[in-house]
Parts: sequence; C-alpha cells; structure tokens
Amino acid sequence: MGASAAIVSVLLLVVAGCGGTDSNPPTEARNLLTTKEIQKYPPGSAERAFLSFWSDLQYQSWAEAATYYSPGLREFVGTAKIVGAKKVDASTFPLVKPVIAGTTDDGDTTTIRYSIVLPEGTTELGSTSWRKEGGNWEMTYDSRLDPELNQFARNQVEIEENGAVSSDASQPPSAAAAQAGVEASHLQAESLEEALREKGH
Repeated sequence: MGASAAIVSVLLLVVAGCGGTDSNPPTEARNLLTTKEIQKYPPGSAERAFLSFWSDLQYQSWAEAATYYSPGLREFVGTAKIVGAKKVDASTFPLVKPVIAGTTDDGDTTTIRYSIVLPEGTTELGSTSWRKEGGNWEMTYDSRLDPELNQFARNQVEIEENGAVSSDASQPPSAAAAQAGVEASHLQAESLEEALREKGH
C-alpha cells in the first residue's frame, strides 16, 4: 500500500525523536517478520494486511504504516499524532513479532486478535479491527494506539514545559502532561463514535 504525498508531507513535520527513539536495536536482537510469514496468509486477507503493517513498523516505515489506518481515523486523530504515537515504541517493534491468535468477522468489520512477547518476557494481548474499502483493508481500531497516543501527548507537554522528555521513569508526569495523555487516549474511541454517528445519518 503506497503512502500518499499528503501523508509523506505530514510525516516530514513530525520532529524526529519527539515521541520515542529511532535508535535501532542490535541486529542479533531483532525478531523481524519474514516475507514467508506474511505470505502464509492469502493475498487480500486482513491477516496479511496486519502483518504488512507490523513489518512497516519494524522497519520504521512510518508513512507507509500510517496509510493502513482508515482515512476517517487519520483525519480525526491527525496523521502526525498517529506517527508520533507509533514512534514511541520505535525501539521495541523490531524486537517483537505478533502471533495471530484468531480472526473474527462481525458484519463489515474483521477483528484480528494477536499476542506479542515483550523484550522483558511478558506477553501482551492485542487486537486490530479492519474494514475493506475500495479493495483495500483499512484499520479502524488499534489496541496499542491508545496508550501510545497517551505517552506521545505526555511527552509533547514535557518538551514544552522542560525542553526535553524526562529520563526518570519513576518521576510522575505533571498535571498538564497527565491530562493531555488522558485526552489523547480517548481520541480513537471518539473517532469511532463520530463514524457511527455519520453512518446513522
């Protein structure tokens, strides 16, 4: 799925490192998806779209990854915010490979449930929801995006307040940063509500 010129332009406005780190982990530590693993699922399937999306995240192809989100979600949340949020976990994506646990269809929505083993050894369960428009799968929900948007918004406030993101993980965020994070974590749900309202008219 090619990135549009508009998305690439927006991407250029995202300050490098302003939501996480772009540093690459050592090659021997990477756990990258292979072409064979992606092609295990049929062409045109939601599963292949999901794994291709994750592969773009692993290779830090942020503009390409952003194109998998539905236009409505990108417009409501903001492409720059989505890219910044995904970059929060830039150093983690190359280390974790999703294992698809199952796929369910509910009307025009396909939900993919998956698990990943984080670098510290804990297992995280996640899901993404997709709809097919014009022959292409578009992601309407990403379970990891809410906490990523939260952290990205907090980081932005810290940069405004202190000139940099705090390196002390035990230090609680300021009231303003915490509030910005909470508001950002609701954007995806608000986007879904807006889409439902428009669908109802």
